[in-house]
Amino acid sequence: TINVSTTGIYWVDVSSGSCSFRDSIVLTVISVPQPNLGNDTAICPGNTVTFSVTTPNVAYLWSDGSSDMNFTADTSGLIWVTASDGLCSASDSVNLSFLAEVHLGSDISLCDISAGAILDAGNPGSTYLWSTGATTQTIQVAESGQFWVNVINTSNCLLTDTINVFGDVAGSALYIPNCFTPNGDGRNPTFCAQSTSVV
Repeated sequence: TINVSTTGIYWVDVSSGSCSFRDSIVLTVISVPQPNLGNDTAICPGNTVTFSVTTPNVAYLWSDGSSDMNFTADTSGLIWVTASDGLCSASDSVNLSFLAEVHLGSDISLCDISAGAILDAGNPGSTYLWSTGATTQTIQVAESGQFWVNVINTSNCLLTDTINVFGDVAGSALYIPNCFTPNGDGRNPTFCAQSTSVV
């Protein structure tokens, strides 16, 4: 036996006593399509990246079920493609990730906070601009409203997020007196809980 890997005509002679035989075969090696998506890629949130495969007369199947030669992605995750010429097939894949994100969290109520809420844009070393005009990574808010932040991180990505803050600082705090004097002098005649924001 022999191992072959190139196209050509292969023959063999077999001798037995005074007899000899020859047989031959034509071997055609089909080139397997090899898609190449490159290295794993990280992009700025909100941006897109396009992957291309250019071998002609080949059918492609991408991870989302599409079959074009180009694939544009805007979400993180594993991107793969399979190329097939009807006889042979090959695949390649790439991981797509975001360089960073800003997440200020869920909307906040100030009612149970005694000194205001701390909003943190994360991404240390970045440049910040808050809707308040502040340029620090964190701000403290003690009033209701909608607050946003723009962040340019160290990869030069523009990141943004918005959060709604409602209520008043310590607005749900109740004052309950420990005594009352219903003696007709008009001073502290009733017993009731008091708060600046609770009706």
